[in-house]
Amino acid sequence: MRISRRIFLQAVASAGVARSSFALAASEKRYRIIVVGAGASGLAAAYELGKAGHDVIVLEARSRTGGRLHTLREPFDDGLYAEAGALFLTSNNPGLDYAREFGLELIPIDFRQTLGKVAFVDGKRITTMPGAKWDWPVALEEADAGMSVSALQTKYHRKFLGNMDGLSRLLTETYPTQEFRSLDDMSLIDFWRHNGASENAIKLMRLTYYDGYGDGIETVSALQSARESASFAGVTGSFRVKGGNDRICSELASRLDGTVQLDSPVVAINRENNGVTLTIGGKNGQHEMSGDYAVLTAPIHVQDRIEFQPRLSPLRERAIREIGPTDVCRVFVQTQTRFWERDGLDGTAITDLPIFSVYHSTAGQDGTRGILESFSYGPRARHMAALSDKERHEAAISGMSEVYPGIENEAERYASYDWGGDPWARGGHAAFAPGQIGEFFPALQKPEGRLYFAGDAIYGVPGYSHAAFQSGIDVAAEIGRL
Repeated sequence: MRISRRIFLQAVASAGVARSSFALAASEKRYRIIVVGAGASGLAAAYELGKAGHDVIVLEARSRTGGRLHTLREPFDDGLYAEAGALFLTSNNPGLDYAREFGLELIPIDFRQTLGKVAFVDGKRITTMPGAKWDWPVALEEADAGMSVSALQTKYHRKFLGNMDGLSRLLTETYPTQEFRSLDDMSLIDFWRHNGASENAIKLMRLTYYDGYGDGIETVSALQSARESASFAGVTGSFRVKGGNDRICSELASRLDGTVQLDSPVVAINRENNGVTLTIGGKNGQHEMSGDYAVLTAPIHVQDRIEFQPRLSPLRERAIREIGPTDVCRVFVQTQTRFWERDGLDGTAITDLPIFSVYHSTAGQDGTRGILESFSYGPRARHMAALSDKERHEAAISGMSEVYPGIENEAERYASYDWGGDPWARGGHAAFAPGQIGEFFPALQKPEGRLYFAGDAIYGVPGYSHAAFQSGIDVAAEIGRL
């Protein structure tokens, strides 16, 4: 008996992390399956399908595997590295199961705050220690005065989502309750206003990753944030892979016995009644490859580079045209020492500057040297990306010096990554505008003939590697039931 995708996903959700509760059984039928994309979702799908006995080929347009799991090791010293993609792997991430299976060392990253934090808002540098109140330069309502940004977000965001019935089922129900569907009709800023947040509270709350979708909280569906919250239910901790998070993808690729073909961009997919034929470009001209099924894991906003015959469904074509990416630009500064620790600070910061957020990229890594990064989204990312390399580095130092004075004397090396300038990404994660989840999401999850789809946006939680890995596992299970 073939079970529905919805029933299957409900079953694995109730059991915990899906890969731990479901193993793809050896198939009685042996299919030739072509996977487009060697990121987390594509490699997870290929690995699971290969273990089940199918013949799998993975085509990757880039000269590397990993997709948006991308670790930078150059030009840093002392074996240090920084993540241009996924920073932390939370305990719900199926990628951690792969890491453990492959014997990769996991470094716990403690969420508990034991050092001070710093912010820069309206031209003022503010620091605070654990348990102390924040002296913000904006006037908050009496009940909010002195609260941290995280506490404000709990009050006006997390608490309201947590009190909505059915949050835990949000990822497993094709059509969520009307209460949740109504969130798709409003932007995230409207949701916060509806919950009673003042404009100054919102000004502070947006100085975090919540403003990192599309062009900010005015442009993204509140339902996208609710789905994100649902996906993190039960998370108990966070990890990094020693040596770089992209090692999970490298290990997956190495176990596919040479079936991963790099520098192989797919330019056309022809869907036939009894199979699929893909046209592959590259330096040596075009050639074709045929299979029984194909799995497309390229980002939604890159799929317009592919010619589909016959054409995709009108709704999917609209989704490809209309669902936009989030521009992301990250700049990394290697420092001689982790000088911020001398002041009892943790190396992170939130700002209203073009650099936006600052992170300690070498948390959990040994050594005296450190790496601070600026992490910009949306218009700020486009501003940083438009600069020359030299100007970008200078802008990062200028912004970081407002929160970590002295960095200009500590800086040694620089690196940056503009995801908008990556032709196979065209930005970072997808952002669903108000109304787009209800309109497009059910269609995005459906196969089109013998062509299946996977990725973090297809899973419905854009921007997170746990969603990408899980989506690949889900589509492998779906094909495994054919």
